[in-house]
Amino acid sequence: TDFWREDLPRSKTKSDKDLVQIISMMKGVTHALLSLSGHDPTHWDAVGEVGRQIDDFPLPRLTGSRSTSDHSRQRDDSTMMILREVLPLAALISDRFKRTKRIADASAGFPPVFSAPVQTMRQALARAAGPAARFMETLLLVDQQFQKRRFQLNAIQFSDIEHGALALLDQEEIRADYLEKYQEIYIDEYQDTSSIQDALVRRISDSNLLMVGDIKQSIYRFRYANPSLFAGYEANSCLVFAGQTPPPLGPQESGYLALLNRCFRTRPTIIDFINDFFQSFLTRESGEIDYDESQKLMADQDKWQAYDSQDQGQWPTGVFLDLATSLKGSPDTEGEEGEEKDPDQAPLDSLLPADLTLTATGQEALMAARIIRDLVERGVGYDQIAILLPTNNHCRVYEESLALCGIPVTSRSGRFFPDSLVFRQVEALLSVLDNPRQDIPLLSFMMGPFASDPWTGEELLTLANLEDGSLEASPGKSAKRRLTFHDKFFSLARTTDQALSPKARDLAARIDRWRFLAQELDSSDLLDLVFSECNYHD
Repeated sequence: TDFWREDLPRSKTKSDKDLVQIISMMKGVTHALLSLSGHDPTHWDAVGEVGRQIDDFPLPRLTGSRSTSDHSRQRDDSTMMILREVLPLAALISDRFKRTKRIADASAGFPPVFSAPVQTMRQALARAAGPAARFMETLLLVDQQFQKRRFQLNAIQFSDIEHGALALLDQEEIRADYLEKYQEIYIDEYQDTSSIQDALVRRISDSNLLMVGDIKQSIYRFRYANPSLFAGYEANSCLVFAGQTPPPLGPQESGYLALLNRCFRTRPTIIDFINDFFQSFLTRESGEIDYDESQKLMADQDKWQAYDSQDQGQWPTGVFLDLATSLKGSPDTEGEEGEEKDPDQAPLDSLLPADLTLTATGQEALMAARIIRDLVERGVGYDQIAILLPTNNHCRVYEESLALCGIPVTSRSGRFFPDSLVFRQVEALLSVLDNPRQDIPLLSFMMGPFASDPWTGEELLTLANLEDGSLEASPGKSAKRRLTFHDKFFSLARTTDQALSPKARDLAARIDRWRFLAQELDSSDLLDLVFSECNYHD
């Protein structure tokens, strides 16, 4: 502009001269830096040499509202441009000029990293290497001692299993055996896979792995999930579509990518809203991914057009909002004096016991029963109605409530057994027959009715207090390892010099016999046999 070419060079004021000095100096710096572009380790020190030319940065003061002349406004605009676009470059390559508060504020986040020579940085790294190595050494020693202590207590962490498995699979013979064992490997929710889990999968797979995931649904980073792994596989895969013959993989492609983004259960208007909402803010900077075409949901337009073209008079459409109030057990059941009760609710209430107090979930179940009854009266079949619930406990409450209302129910919640002494005793029996080396089930079994001579608390305390050296170590177990309760029990059964040895031997023989029969009998026949031998029916 004329201001830069003519007005500034002719000006005699100090502010204009300072501005000319900065512009001239940074023009030379820029030309010098352009000649140093490219990957060359010698360029680092050369950039530092260029930066040492900047020994002063005389930035003019802003006149602001104190002057209304065009010249002053143009000088202020030039000064602001230098603050925003030129000063950060100068701050990165030089530490020689004085950083006033105004310059320090404008150059925040741009430290003079290029001002230190390579040799100086190498010396600093060498000085830091010793303390860093000692810290890592201490950390590894602490981890080794912690692991040793855990193993002495016969304790193990899940991470121990992971790292142990990885160490085994690093042995080529073991890895080859597992590579032959699996023809195909399918893994869901891969966005929540940790780095070590990914390494384990890679050890046992070879072009036979199918992973399914959605990086937008990754919620387990606190458990070391690494969603960038799945994102990396996605970025380095060849995109294929249904009905397409997969093309050969390129040199940088590790597999094939199929997008499962078609949503069959949601109307297009909702899909459009979801896409618009997430596209407005979900970017790689804010959420590690760009909400682009590969992430957007797609509605099944054909399905909904066909659905809307049919006569939907007999089918309920839309969204219903029902509040679980004025139901049995609710504080609002009685209503105000003289208020009429809901006539539609009375038939359902009459089916429930008079002394029954419903929980909040039970009240919701009654609300669902009323809606189901209305749907059935409109011609909807029971087999066309589904209720989605968060937990099995909710399912059981709904099953009981709907059954009381005469509504047939099919659920995947499984059979529900009440918490009682009988069920706990049978559960302990089955746990011991499945694996007797479990302390708590074994304790319950020893004190329960399935032991021919139940153990007393004093006998259990005597067994627990036996010194490890007075017992015979289990086959394959190290004598130095601290024995657990089940180890002590089975070791006691093998000894002959302890007062409780015969009792332990008899009970261990009974367990072995029932476990042998469990291989031949089904569960019901085995329990009938156990109950009969123990007179449990009585």
